[in-house]
Amino acid sequence: MSEINVRLASVEDLKELLDMAIKFFKASPYAQLDELVDTDIVNTIRNTLILQSMGKAVILVSTDTDNKATGMLAAMASKAMWSENLIATEMAWWVSEDERKSGVGKKLVEGYEYWAKMVNAKLISLSTLKDLDPEGKLEEFYEKEGYVKAEQAFVKKVN
Repeated sequence: MSEINVRLASVEDLKELLDMAIKFFKASPYAQLDELVDTDIVNTIRNTLILQSMGKAVILVSTDTDNKATGMLAAMASKAMWSENLIATEMAWWVSEDERKSGVGKKLVEGYEYWAKMVNAKLISLSTLKDLDPEGKLEEFYEKEGYVKAEQAFVKKVN
C-alpha cells in the first residue's frame, strides 16, 4: 500500500477537486434532482477555500506518493441553533473508487477531526448517501470511529 498524505487544499487543486466533485454528484441521488453546473461547483470550491483562509471551512485532499489526488473532504464550522458551540459539518467527501478500503477515507476523517478540534468545534457531523453505500459499510465505519447516528435527511426538488 502506498503512503497516504492528507493536506489542506489550495487553488492549485481546483481541477482535481472539480473532477472529484463531479464524480460525487453524478453518483449521488442529487443528479436526479438538480442539474450539474461546473461553474457553480468551481465557485463553491473557491468560496470554501476563502472560508478556509478564515478558519470557517476546510477542504482536505488526500494524495498518494506521486502527489495524485485520491480523495477529498470539505466541511464548514457553524454555531448550533441550540447553543453557542460550533459544529463541524461535512459538506462533501469523495474517495476515488480504486482507493476505497485502502485507508484514504480514514485518513481524511482523521484530518477532519483534527481540523474540528483546531477550530474548537464541540460536535462533528458526517453523512453518507444511501445510494453510494447500499451495504451500510460507511455507517459501520462511522460507528467504529465513535459516531452516533443522529438524523436522516430527505430532499425534494422545489418547482
